[in-house]
Parts: sequence; C-alpha cells; structure tokens
Amino acid sequence: MPPGDFSHWYDWNDRSDFPDCTKRGVYALALKRPDISPVMTPGNIFYIGETHGRSATLRKRLRSFYKSGSTGNLGHAGGLTYFKLDFDPDFDNVYFAVLPCGIENHEVGTAWICFKERELIWNYADKHGRLPACNSE
Repeated sequence: MPPGDFSHWYDWNDRSDFPDCTKRGVYALALKRPDISPVMTPGNIFYIGETHGRSATLRKRLRSFYKSGSTGNLGHAGGLTYFKLDFDPDFDNVYFAVLPCGIENHEVGTAWICFKERELIWNYADKHGRLPACNSE
C-alpha cells in the first residue's frame, strides 16, 4: 500500500538527500515554508508535480525542475514557467514536500501517482480559484 501522507517540508538544499528520494511519486513546491501539509493546499504552493517513469525518481525530477527553473533551459515545463515568471532565481525560499509511491506494480503505481497529483491540483484550484502559478493544466 502507498503511504497516505506527504513528508514534512524540506529546504530546497536538501533535494539531493531526503528519505524516499529514489522513489517515484508526487511533489509540491512552495515559496517560504508552509506551516500546513500540502494536502491542505496552502496558497504559497507554486507547483504540484509527479514522476512515474520506470527510471524516474523524485530526486531526478526535482533536479530537472531546478535546472529549467534556474537557467530557462528545456527539461521541465514547470521549471521553465518558474524561470519565466522570475521567481526566486537562487531558490533560497523554496521548499518541497513529497508523497512517495509504495506500490510495487509499476502500472498500478503509475495510476495512483497520476491520480494523487490531479487530486492535489484539483484541491488547490477548488480552494484558491486558480492553478498553482507554475502549473498549466
């Protein structure tokens, strides 16, 4: 069974080494450390994403977001939007939380990951009347 709770909010500098960094799953990015869980969809979340490929990991996806977000290079659509919106270029006030997938069956795990990402985006949109700033759909 997959875990049901997001991690606590991590400082952006911890993105290379955090529990479950080698798993697939869902992640949320926020400016300033929120004082509530991503499930509560705080307004300072600016991106909600997922990673589900066979060789995908949360660590790799966060790295991809950072590369696109800090340079404007292709690789992550949300990261490119972050760059274009001129958010914190040094990522000094960026925090992340993860919801790793514990389902061994790849196809079933992928379905769960995609569902949880869409559910979180919907909850955010329903609460705030808009998508997170760096999500386009």
